[in-house]
Amino acid sequence: MPDATPPQITLTEHPDYLEATLQATNSRDVILQQFQQLLDHCAVRKPSKVFADLTAITGKYSTLDRYDLGMFGPRLAPHVGRIAVLGKPEFLDPEKFAAQVAKNRGLDVDVFTDREAALAWLLSAK
Repeated sequence: MPDATPPQITLTEHPDYLEATLQATNSRDVILQQFQQLLDHCAVRKPSKVFADLTAITGKYSTLDRYDLGMFGPRLAPHVGRIAVLGKPEFLDPEKFAAQVAKNRGLDVDVFTDREAALAWLLSAK
């Protein structure tokens, strides 16, 4: 059952990108609710680059769960130029399935476990 009031993401405007920090959860539904908050913000602000910090997310997720997460890609793509996702190795899929789902639907996205590498990739795009 989804939470009635999901934890609010933290949004920080940097000169070259928007940083979105998702709050701790081990629930796919709560992650999706937080992704919706990010989408709502991006639809209005249209940031060229987004750094999504998912390091507080825990839990095990099925391939279908990861597909559902990746399906936010086509919804974000019209509003965001590029997105770097940071997560803990135990949360991220080594095959980057969710990112591949999003890429296949038009989102310029990559997934990282190292903050500096994620920011370097994000900021390397013009």
